[in-house]
Amino acid sequence: RSAKASARSASSPRGWCRTIVALTDLQATGWRRALEPFHEGDYRLPGGIDVQLEPFGAQSLNNTAIVSAHFEPAPDIGSQRLRLHVEFRHQGERGFRGHVTVHHGDNEIKSWLEIAPGQVERRAFILPIEAAVTVVELPDDDLLADNRRLVRMSDRGALRVAVVNGAPRPVPRKDEAFFLTRALEIGAERSGSVQVDILALDRVEASKLAGYDVVILANVSELPALLRQELNKKVEAGLGLLVAVGDGLGENPSEYLTDLLPHRLIGLHRHGEASGNDQRTSAVRVERVPSDRPSSDDSGADVLRKALTDEVIGSLRRGKVWQAALVAPSVALSADTVLRFEDGAPALVVSSRGSGKVALWTTTLDCDWNDLALHPGYLPLIQSLMTTLSARSGAGVPERIEPGHTVVIPRQIEASRLVISRRTRAGQFEQAQVIDATAMDASRWEVEGLVIPGLYTIEEQGAGSTWSRSSIVVQVPASESDLSVIKTQSRAPLSHPSDWSLADRPKVPVWSFALLMLLVLLVFEGLLLMRNREPTR
Repeated sequence: RSAKASARSASSPRGWCRTIVALTDLQATGWRRALEPFHEGDYRLPGGIDVQLEPFGAQSLNNTAIVSAHFEPAPDIGSQRLRLHVEFRHQGERGFRGHVTVHHGDNEIKSWLEIAPGQVERRAFILPIEAAVTVVELPDDDLLADNRRLVRMSDRGALRVAVVNGAPRPVPRKDEAFFLTRALEIGAERSGSVQVDILALDRVEASKLAGYDVVILANVSELPALLRQELNKKVEAGLGLLVAVGDGLGENPSEYLTDLLPHRLIGLHRHGEASGNDQRTSAVRVERVPSDRPSSDDSGADVLRKALTDEVIGSLRRGKVWQAALVAPSVALSADTVLRFEDGAPALVVSSRGSGKVALWTTTLDCDWNDLALHPGYLPLIQSLMTTLSARSGAGVPERIEPGHTVVIPRQIEASRLVISRRTRAGQFEQAQVIDATAMDASRWEVEGLVIPGLYTIEEQGAGSTWSRSSIVVQVPASESDLSVIKTQSRAPLSHPSDWSLADRPKVPVWSFALLMLLVLLVFEGLLLMRNREPTR
């Protein structure tokens, strides 16, 4: 927009006033609210200032917009499939005929699209769970901003958990997947905020694990070497991994998943035996590791210690454990231990690996080796563990914002800086901003300057640790794709100075005439002097 002052105000015929001329593309979405205070055809500001809208730029554009895109589960197709819904709208004098392209992981899908002017079309794509972000693209047209849209795996920001069930049981209450699923779904903050998928061990592939925040290996036997290698890569890239032992531990625990576990196992400790009525004759209880114990490079253990309240620990202490795996002692083991048994043996260990975290639960997640799953504390334990492994801070981070909007994020008190990175078209993340905690409020972060549409990651860091990690999409609002213009036929034409009457013209001050007369006298006197100096013949 630009404006200049000229002409006169109709409300003040004898005064020198102004008319603001706004050069604009007349896009209705940008002007509707701005013109609400005015009556049609009477654009006038207080003080007698007229407002005149002058068309600027092309008034007829052809634009095909991606209005919306979102994922939803596709249970009719399979548990490893999602349905992507995309809505398109076209405006212009001629229709659109071309391809829409969907980039999903290493896959590229094209679909032919034809849309008449003013029409809306919808498409649905069935996609595998193998990429956290999908990109929908249209060919370039007169408006580029709405030709590309990023879609996260879940628009609702659901925590996606994969449970690899190593020992499925026909009776639900004897199956680890049953207890895990119940704990995660019942303890979810809201419906749909956690999505749990149960995967059979013989059908697990690395590509199927790419879209998850946390993978749980529940009582699995030995995994193929290639799968273990791929899991390690994904953990280093940010995936959370929980390994819970069971009968799949085998006769030689020291060789069990050695390249995945944070600490090596050295044996199995039986604390009690079953009597005739299946009651345990002796057992140990779980207790808290002091929260002031120093943690290792990553603060996952420290964060989890603080998240487990006295009420949760009290509930877990009412449970009994009669069998658990033993962990090899090491310098880092003490710092990584979150829960332990009464005899000092570790019960829950959390350690970092690259950008991700790995947790080891030394007993079963069902009731085979303990009865913890039957106590109320089991639910918040699993919930807190999933939050820590996924590096999510919880509520408060918006899923998407418009370019230029300020983002307010709850702050972990231990975090000393906030690092914001933007995903490039090549799929890599480059650092966009670093915000120091000293310039922020003690309870929140305020992020400004996110003006380039795309996917951003937001990490709270401090003391060599990542305290939370979340993502946000900066997306151009769908309203900007509406190129309809406002009606301006009733606006008055710009007045021209030749239309003014003498009475309307501003009066010139008297001293101006005096200066003019003085200048004329000086010129006349100069001419006389030059004449007197001419020689006499």
